[in-house]
Amino acid sequence: MSARKRRNIFQTRDDRFNYRFGNPASRKRYRVRSKRRLIIAICVLLVFLLAAGALVYQFFLKDKKDAPASPSADTTTEQQTANQQEPQESAAEEPDGSTDTEASPAPSHAPFAVLAKQGTKDGLPAPKALLSTPHDKVTKLVNKRRSDWRLLLVNPWHLIPDDFTVETLTLLNGMEIDVRAADDLDAMIDACFNAGCYPDIASAYRSHDYQQMLFEEEQYNWINEGYSEKEAYEKAAEAIAIPGTSEHECGLAVDIVDAEYQHTNENQEDTPTQKWLLEHSWEYGFVLRYPEDKSDITGIKYEPWHYRYVGKKYAKQMHEKNQCLEEFVWMTDHPDDTVAGASE
Repeated sequence: MSARKRRNIFQTRDDRFNYRFGNPASRKRYRVRSKRRLIIAICVLLVFLLAAGALVYQFFLKDKKDAPASPSADTTTEQQTANQQEPQESAAEEPDGSTDTEASPAPSHAPFAVLAKQGTKDGLPAPKALLSTPHDKVTKLVNKRRSDWRLLLVNPWHLIPDDFTVETLTLLNGMEIDVRAADDLDAMIDACFNAGCYPDIASAYRSHDYQQMLFEEEQYNWINEGYSEKEAYEKAAEAIAIPGTSEHECGLAVDIVDAEYQHTNENQEDTPTQKWLLEHSWEYGFVLRYPEDKSDITGIKYEPWHYRYVGKKYAKQMHEKNQCLEEFVWMTDHPDDTVAGASE
């Protein structure tokens, strides 16, 4: 029967339906398809409802943010601000009208960076009168008066100037040194080798970030031993210079040890390398920075491995006068005074 004649035999819609879906399988497919269309329609409706709800919520939230705050809220905010400022102002004022105060101990949750900054005042040895005179007690003042970079004074009381820059040269072992001291350092190491010694440069230039990392690691080790953060800070300061007060950051200091005894302790002075350096380093512009008999002036314990470049001229004068850098700097700035008179 042709398709045209087959369509013509359907007198009603029911006849056509029965013809197309007369078997159970066809009817089942029809019902499944109808349910699927219904589910899709419900999901689309839900999506539209959720989108409309989100738009309404954003609209009301924006109106709430734009609304002016109540007078009571403004009063509360002003009171909180005033309460925060009052302790700071009272702490900054003293009976004599000055604003200098000792740094308060850092809270237990203070980061290491904050502790390091406070360390320039706390946990340091008390300066000798030589270093606490009206001329030199102000941080960095002594360096601003003097343009000779060879006499840059860096210690717990004289931080590296903020505008200080250094140009370094990389050594064969990968370490760096101020390019102006490189030639004399190379000549000194060669001469030490030729004398039958085995010098080894253990440390040279360190960036401020690297010095900070070393100090934080040392402090963290003491904290793991059970010390508080303040106690750990003081312990770390005994072994590693506080960031900003280390000569290694200026690129003019080197730690030289004997290759056969690479320990930084007082026994280092008994090695052939140190014996030769103590006798000849000044000839190449280097001086032992922290002598044993000058600890009360330098504020640093005896380090028979730490050498500082000051140039041949100044190194010879310091060697002849048996002066540490602090003493020599004082005499440079006060030629008419004596060290004894300066400490009065």
